[in-house]
Amino acid sequence: MARPDSSSRPPRPDSQISPLPTVTRLITTHTAIGHSTLHPASGPTPWDTLSSFTGFNLIHSTHSLPLSFNNDADQKAHEEFAAQTPVPLVNKAGSICRIVDLGPAPPGVEPFMHRTESLDYGIVISGEVELILEGEDGKRESRIVRQGDVVVQRGTMHAWRVLGDEWCRMCFVMIASEPVQVGDRVLEEDLSAPGMPPGGEGMEKQ
Repeated sequence: MARPDSSSRPPRPDSQISPLPTVTRLITTHTAIGHSTLHPASGPTPWDTLSSFTGFNLIHSTHSLPLSFNNDADQKAHEEFAAQTPVPLVNKAGSICRIVDLGPAPPGVEPFMHRTESLDYGIVISGEVELILEGEDGKRESRIVRQGDVVVQRGTMHAWRVLGDEWCRMCFVMIASEPVQVGDRVLEEDLSAPGMPPGGEGMEKQ
């Protein structure tokens, strides 16, 4: 068996605004005789800058259920989705896996509350961040989320804020959902904060 590649990480791409390590995406596939191997699309992926303290890195997306790996159908659908400018925040046809780097906001800049039509699994990879929610009677509530913690975000208004000087890295898996309805009120997607990418758009299901 060949030894694992022990070479150092590639340098941080110019599009990465945080000082955190480079993100390297490894995608598996099959050879012509059915053996497992790495897909040629493996490697560092580019970053999108939402603000001077927020960077997005799209890792992968899915566009059908169940998926078809035949003839790279799933990978081709992802590449078509990722080629959009800008890439939608939520994939209405399926799921998204995205790395998000969050840094300390400049003085006077308030965290932006927002809502997506999606179920989000937010996993803290490094650092810590404050999760802000609307709370009872509009009195905001918050919780510090630390390395290894997981937030299950179910279509609620929320915001993120780094309290210290260190950057935080999170992995988000976002799955499209129906709009939330509470009583007779439909809680619509809210991405009105400046600089937010478009929400639940993108390709139809494959």
